[in-house]
Amino acid sequence: MKKIFQVLASVAALSLANNIALAGNDVTGVFVSPSDAYSPTCIKFCKENEISRVYMNYREVKKGLAACYKDAGLNAICGWLPYNKMWDFKPQEMDEGVKKVISAEVGENELKNISGFEIDEPNLGYGDWKNEILVDVDKDAQLKEIYFKNFNRQPFGNRGQGSAADWRNIQYLRDTLYWNKLKNIVLGLKKNYPEKSVAMTLSVSGYESGSTVGFDINLLDSILPRDINFTTDPYFQAFRRPLPWTGMMTKWFRTAMNGRQLEGVIQFYDAVKHSGWPFEGYMQLDPDDVNRQTFEYLMNGATGISAFVMNPKIYAPESEHGKKLSESMIFVQKSEKYWENTLTSAQIGIYFSENTFRMHDMWGPWSKMTGLFGASFQAEWTYYALSYLHIPANLVSMAFNEEKGLPEKLRKYPVVILPDVKCMSAYEAASFGKYLEDGGIIISTGETSFYNENGELLAKPLLAELMGVKNFTKTSQNSITFTTTNFLPRMAGKKLSFDGNPVQLFKQQATRHPDWLKEKCIKMKYDGYDIKFPGKLPELSSLQVEPTPLCTILAAYPDKSPAVLMNQYGKGKCIYIAPSDLTLFKGKVTNALETPEGPDKGDADFLKQLIDSCLGERKIFEYSGCDGVEASLLCKNKSNQCCLFLLNHNAQPAENTKITLNIPPDKIVGINIFDQAKGCEEKISYKTIEGKPAKSVELTIPSFKYGIIIEITQVP
Repeated sequence: MKKIFQVLASVAALSLANNIALAGNDVTGVFVSPSDAYSPTCIKFCKENEISRVYMNYREVKKGLAACYKDAGLNAICGWLPYNKMWDFKPQEMDEGVKKVISAEVGENELKNISGFEIDEPNLGYGDWKNEILVDVDKDAQLKEIYFKNFNRQPFGNRGQGSAADWRNIQYLRDTLYWNKLKNIVLGLKKNYPEKSVAMTLSVSGYESGSTVGFDINLLDSILPRDINFTTDPYFQAFRRPLPWTGMMTKWFRTAMNGRQLEGVIQFYDAVKHSGWPFEGYMQLDPDDVNRQTFEYLMNGATGISAFVMNPKIYAPESEHGKKLSESMIFVQKSEKYWENTLTSAQIGIYFSENTFRMHDMWGPWSKMTGLFGASFQAEWTYYALSYLHIPANLVSMAFNEEKGLPEKLRKYPVVILPDVKCMSAYEAASFGKYLEDGGIIISTGETSFYNENGELLAKPLLAELMGVKNFTKTSQNSITFTTTNFLPRMAGKKLSFDGNPVQLFKQQATRHPDWLKEKCIKMKYDGYDIKFPGKLPELSSLQVEPTPLCTILAAYPDKSPAVLMNQYGKGKCIYIAPSDLTLFKGKVTNALETPEGPDKGDADFLKQLIDSCLGERKIFEYSGCDGVEASLLCKNKSNQCCLFLLNHNAQPAENTKITLNIPPDKIVGINIFDQAKGCEEKISYKTIEGKPAKSVELTIPSFKYGIIIEITQVP
C-alpha cells in the first residue's frame, strides 16, 4: 500500500511543479453587478468574508464602477471582455487592435482601477450554441482558403457530400483556428498590459450544449501561457445535472490542464424560479447546496472559489442563501491547507473519446453512432455510478487533433474503463494494447472500437484481439446471468436486465428540461430542445460474441451464449461487457434538480464487485455507511500526505460512516478530520484490523452534515 500511495503522490507532485499557487486570502472571489446603490453591499460582503477579488462586466468598468472597489482595497477584474471584436485580428494586427478595442470598450481612464481582464466562455468564432451541425465551410471564404492550404483540395459544400475524412478535416481545422485565435488575443493583452492579469472562464457548453466545436481541453496546456488564471462554471443547475457533474468536469479539466490553477464558480440563485435565459433556466437552489457546491469543487481539485453573481435580485445577505454563501466562503479560507497544491488521485480512469464525441456530428443526432452530444453521456453515467459507490475516478482523454501522450496518461491507473468508445484510431488501439501488456486492466463495453477515428465502420473492431472475441453479431436478448467464477464469486447466479443499448439513457437525458423551458425556446424559434424521438432511435439490440478459447465467461445470455468475457492479454486482462447498455453501470444519482431512477441493488453491485475484483488488495480505502456520500482523494505535494474528502448529498446528516484504510498502522503518523459545518479540526483515533498480507486501520467518522476532510499523514 505504501508504494501505491507514494506513486499517487509523486504523480501529483510532478504535475504541480509548475502550478501557480494562489496567495492566502486570494482563494475566493465574487462576480458582481455593481451600481452606486448596490456596491456597498458587495464591498461589505467581501470585507466580512476575506474576499479580495471581484469580477465585473467591462461595460460597468467603463461607467466608472470599479473605482470604489479599488478604493476599498479590492482587485477589480474587467470581465466579459468583448474578445469577439478581437477574434479576426491577424497576429501582426493584434497589438494595435487590442489597444483600440480596450480603449473603446473599457476606457483608457478606467484602466487604473482594474487589476486584470477576464475572457468569459470563449465559444464564439467556430462554435455556435444553437447549431448541432458544422456550418458549411463553403460559406466562409477565409476558411475555404485555409482549408485548401492545409489539405490541398477544395472543401465539400453541403452536408452529406464528401467522405468522413472531409468532416474530420473540418473539425481539425476549426479546432486549430479556434485555439490559435484565442492564443493571439491572450498574448496581445499580456504584451500591451503586462502589469495586469489575464483570466479565462471555461464553459462546458462546448461539450454539452450542442456547440459545433467548443474547446478541446487537452490542447489548453500546450497553447496558452501558464500564468493565466482559469475558472470553470459547469452550470450543473442549468443542464439539470446532479452535483457530481461539477466535480467530474473540474477533475477532468484540471487533470488535462496539467495541474494549472482552476477556480470553481458556485451558483446561489435564491430569489427567482429561473433566470430567464432560454439556454439555461436556473432553478431555485436549496440553501444547503451552496455549501455542497463549494465542497464539491474543492474535493475534486479546484484551487479557489468564486460566487456568481451578486446583484439585488438574487442575493440578500439576510436570506438563508446569503448566510450559506458567507459560510462557504469562510470554509474555503479555513480549509485551504487541505486542498492547496493538490491534485485528485484515483485508481480508476474513464476514457472520454474525443474521436467518438466529435465525429458523431457527421451522422446527426440519434444515429447509429453515439446520439445527441456523443460520448459524454457514456462517460458521464459511468462516473456517476462510481460516485454512487464511493469509488473515486478520473476522466482520461487525448486531444482530437494530436495523437500523443496517451500511454503516459493510462499508466497512472490500475483500471481503465472504455464506455462504448465507438470511434478509435490505430494509435489509441496500440496504446490500450501496450497498457494491457504492461499489466493494466481494461473494462470495455458495447461497440468499443467498432469504428475508426473518422466514424467509419470497420470490418473488425480494433480491440477484438484484446477483448478475446472472434466474431460479433446482433441479438435481441435483454438479460444476463452471471456464471460461477473465482473472479466474481459473489455475482454467481445473479441476473441483470437491460434495454439493449444506450437509447433510454440518451432519451432520459435529452428530455430532462422542464416543459416551461421547452415552450420558451419554441417561442423564441429555438428548437434545440424540441427533440422528436420516433423514427430516429436505433432498434434495441445487443451484441452476441464468439470468444477465443482462452477467455473466461463471466456472464451469459438466456440462450447460454457468452455476454461478459475476461481475456488475459500480456500481464493484464480485458473484461468485455457485450450488451451495449451502460444502464448496467447507472448508479443512483441524488442531490439534483432531476433525480433519475437508480438501478436495482444488483446493478450497482455488479460494478462494485467488478472494481473490487480488479483492484483486490491494492484498493486504497473502503467506505461503509449510508448511501449518497461521494468520495474523492487529493494527494498533497508531499509523498507522505493525502486527504480523503467525503461529501454528504443527503438532506440528513451522514451517520455510522466507517473508512477502512489499507495502510499498516505503523506507517501512519496521524489522522485529523475537518468538518465543514463545524469549521474546526480534530484528531481521530483508529483501530487496527488484522488482515492478509498486511494490517489495515478502520476509522469511525463522526456524523457530518455536508463535507468532511480526513487528512492522513504517513511515515516519510
